[in-house]
Amino acid sequence: NSSYRGHELEKSMLQKLRTECGGGFTSKLEGMYRDMDLSCALNKEFTEKRNQQLQGDDNQSPQFEAMVLTSGIWPTYTQWPKD
Repeated sequence: NSSYRGHELEKSMLQKLRTECGGGFTSKLEGMYRDMDLSCALNKEFTEKRNQQLQGDDNQSPQFEAMVLTSGIWPTYTQWPKD
């Protein structure tokens, strides 16, 4: 799977950055990856349980995807007022 390969390449690059620059430099990026991995696992578990309850009938199932975002790790942006 190409997305899995890309994910592994990104993790490898992150490990190289950690080795070269130290953990302080990469700690937030590593936290983001933990959040993404946890999000993926939770969404997979939710989908499996939902499919068991609905007995595979996707027509009744709402589409849902959660994302874990640990405070202080992900960048924040200022909301500008709409004119």
